Amino acid sequence: MYNITSLDILKACIGGLLISISSSINLLLAGRITGMSNICFKAFTAPRESLYRWCNIIGMILISSFYLSFISLKEFDTPEVFLGSLSLPGFLIGAFLVGLGTKLGNGCTSGHGVCGLPRLSIRSYVAVITFCTSGILLATFRDNYNFLQKGDLVDVAQNLHTSLTFYIVFGISCFASLVVIIYQIVKGYTDLLKDVFISLSVGIIFGLGLILSGMVKRSKILGFLTINKDWDPTLMFVLFSAVGFNFITFTLIIKNVEKPLVVGDKLDIPSNKVIDFQLVIGAALFGMGWGLSGLCPGPAMVSFFAYLPHLALFMVVLVLGQLTSDFITSKMAEKKNTENINLVINEEKKQDV
Repeated sequence: MYNITSLDILKACIGGLLISISSSINLLLAGRITGMSNICFKAFTAPRESLYRWCNIIGMILISSFYLSFISLKEFDTPEVFLGSLSLPGFLIGAFLVGLGTKLGNGCTSGHGVCGLPRLSIRSYVAVITFCTSGILLATFRDNYNFLQKGDLVDVAQNLHTSLTFYIVFGISCFASLVVIIYQIVKGYTDLLKDVFISLSVGIIFGLGLILSGMVKRSKILGFLTINKDWDPTLMFVLFSAVGFNFITFTLIIKNVEKPLVVGDKLDIPSNKVIDFQLVIGAALFGMGWGLSGLCPGPAMVSFFAYLPHLALFMVVLVLGQLTSDFITSKMAEKKNTENINLVINEEKKQDV
């Protein structure tokens, strides 16, 4: 078993607490569930509704690039550690499975885990058990039967893993934040300006939580998902800390707050309680992608610029997986609607006869 230290536990708990604080702030002030897979998908597919989602993403990139530029590299894997044990095709396969699975299953470790478990959502409990199981099975199987092991383009990633890259990304993030804020001020969009500040803050706090908890370390995630003599239980402390705090705050907010305190007309709490084939299959596919790549949408967005070109391609393929899922579910819905219409027509014909 991994020799976990008191410092490891403390950082995991602090990171989990920050993740939960950001999601609680998001629910209380804006009425939103902080689901990173949905934020990622809608940021690229729903431009008219994506300002706050892009602000979430910018906030996460802002804090991670600041951390890498001015604080420490120690909370991140080196490119050799992060990339050396998985081939580029392996990352892309994992990305597609993560995208396909999170869209089919309507959530990932943040939406179902950090925000679903505290609400006692039965769908989230089924999803978390499913994707943790499939992730552990695949990661452990791969540990025993090596495949897709050889890292590709690690030297390229090493050359791009520099202070200059981090400074540039930090500068772009600051510039993007200022442009968005100034635009809302000039246009006089008071409510949107409030939303921008909330969303940037949520992204910054959430991103910092991922960094301190070790969630941005692929080695740390795979250390948890791979059951062997070096098993690393640190992720359990992250989950317990985040879910425990959110159980208290989410319960208080849902019971006592009728509408968000700053923006929005209602608390956007998922009401679906159906356990269906799509949920289980989606969660299982996500778990397989997670177990292979060691990445889910939040950590990938936070650290994509630190492992170029691999994680930039990872994000592209992840979104393609989500689009594929969206296409499949749309076709299934159309087919079901057509069948229902035909059923009604046939019933009417029978009555006419």
